[in-house]
This record gives sequence, C-alpha cells and structure tokens, in this order.
Amino acid sequence: MIQHPRKKKRKLLLSFIYRSSKLFFFLSVKTRLRLFSDLEWIFERLALEESNKYYKKTHPHPSSIVEFVKPYLKPDFSICDIGCKYGLISAMLAQQVKKVVAVDSDPNAISIAQKLYHGNNLQFICSEGTEYLKSNSGKFDMIVLSHILEHIDNPVEFLQKNIPCTNLIFIEVPDIEKSFLNQYRLDTGSSLTYSDQDHIFEFDRVYLMNLFGELHLEIANSEYKYGVQRYLLKTNTH
Repeated sequence: MIQHPRKKKRKLLLSFIYRSSKLFFFLSVKTRLRLFSDLEWIFERLALEESNKYYKKTHPHPSSIVEFVKPYLKPDFSICDIGCKYGLISAMLAQQVKKVVAVDSDPNAISIAQKLYHGNNLQFICSEGTEYLKSNSGKFDMIVLSHILEHIDNPVEFLQKNIPCTNLIFIEVPDIEKSFLNQYRLDTGSSLTYSDQDHIFEFDRVYLMNLFGELHLEIANSEYKYGVQRYLLKTNTH
C-alpha cells in the first residue's frame, strides 16, 4: 500500500501535458482515445527499455521470476532456459540448482551472456530451443519459457514437443488484460497491441487456461502482476 498526502505538489510536466491535450479538441473522441492510448503504449515501451539500462544486473523483473519458481526448486534440479537472451535469469537460477543450460538462437546474445556470467553449473548454447531439446538425451526438471510463446509461429506444437522433455514448465507472457487500455486500442483500430515487432500472439487468460487443460498440464501456481501472466505447470510425465 502507498499512502499519499491529500495535498499534493503541483507537477509542471503533468499540467503542461494535460493542458496541451486540449489542443486536440478538433479530433473525434474515438481518434483522441486511440491517440492517447497509443502514446501510453509508446511511453511504456520506452520506460521498459530504459529500466534495463538503469537496473542492469539488479533488475526486479528477473528477480521476481526466480522468487516465483523458487518454492518448487530443489538443489539437484537441472533447468533449461529457452530463449535466455543475455542470460540474467539463467545465472540467477544457477545459484539455486545443480545445473542450468541456457539456450538462444541469437549468437550475439549468447556471446554476451558467456562474457557476463560464469559458473561450473551454467552453460550457454547457441541453438533453437526445440532442436536442442530434441538432440539432448536427458530430461530436465524444469524448462523456462520467459516471453517465448508470443514469438512462436505455432505455440501449441512448440509446447507439445517440449512437454516430454521436462517435469515442470515455467511460462511468462505479456498480459493483454492488464488494463482496459489494450481493449481500447483494439476497439478504436489501433495497430499498437503487440509490444514487439516480432510478437505474433497476445494471450488472454482464459485461452491459456483452456490450452493448458487440453495439453494435460496441471497449473501448480499462477500470478498476474507487473503486466504479465506467469504459470508454473506440471507436465505429469514423471
């Protein structure tokens, strides 16, 4: 809970922007709603990008992922982090378990990750995630899919291929239902409903719940915070 004083200091930037918004009186209500909703999307994206520069290795987002899965981890676990990018989540998980294999198809990202993070139980591999799992003879205790499903052409097929390779799957995707603003953008015809150029899907909560049921994945834990959906799923393939 955050408590603010009833009498607040005047914020000049806020006052300036609010007064400036009146200059768009000649636009229709629908156009103004779409414009302001799009500006919210743009500035949110800019803020997210700047947060990566500000926090660097102490960014609260990866830390919150580790805290979410931590109750289900065991010291002898092996984890495969698919789409690990620069490896921060992988490195943090490696502090909790026996082995982490971090996989990404971007050779530049893997090169950066290898320079940033080291450990006898941490391995970075440049490969497509599904191809790596197919070539790996062992089975992982957990597969991490942090902001991966929304980029996949066929997420259902992708999950079906990964399920036999693990006992637990962690999934995080953007939450299209985090506020009404995404619905406003859809209703007013805005094209800014995906947070990256290579995003293919935006998932609502009911769709994912139904999908997990169809794939016989048991939801061990779920969370809807910070603009994302998080799930820890049991594959029932023990």
